[in-house]
Amino acid sequence: METYYLGGLDDITKLDPGKYPKLAESIRLLKSWDGSADVEDEAASIMALVLHYLIDIHLLDRFALYRPNQLSEEELVMALTYADKHLRKHFGAVQVPLGELQIHERGGKTYPMPGLPEQFINTWVEDWEDGKLRLIKGDTYIMQARFTQAGVKLKTIMPYGASAKDRKST
Repeated sequence: METYYLGGLDDITKLDPGKYPKLAESIRLLKSWDGSADVEDEAASIMALVLHYLIDIHLLDRFALYRPNQLSEEELVMALTYADKHLRKHFGAVQVPLGELQIHERGGKTYPMPGLPEQFINTWVEDWEDGKLRLIKGDTYIMQARFTQAGVKLKTIMPYGASAKDRKST
């Protein structure tokens, strides 16, 4: 995963789809996940909900996510079950692009939002309408510079916006 180090979640990719047939599709998606959290990434939607469950619903100390072997198989299965059921209930499938699940809302407009907690595009969410997750905080500005023989390539993002107070701002 592209995280600072969420070693506590490493074992979720080791779950056996044969042991948990109702979660088999979600487990297979996570096993093939490259750790990115782009708006098109379907496995990232599962991980977004797993993290939302563990941190916001299960009220796990988020620092437990940094240490390997801190989460039991039972806790991982509970979190994955929550994610799987949520996606099926609200979207009719588990293969849902992250940008359909996770949104940024300002001035009555919604925008697909990449990122997960503890990633380069750090995002924190809350439950919102129609089973979606709405961004409530994130990094304010990121610039990535890549120096190549062809020159400098820059990527920038300001995922949360300039103000969390003015709900009408865009």
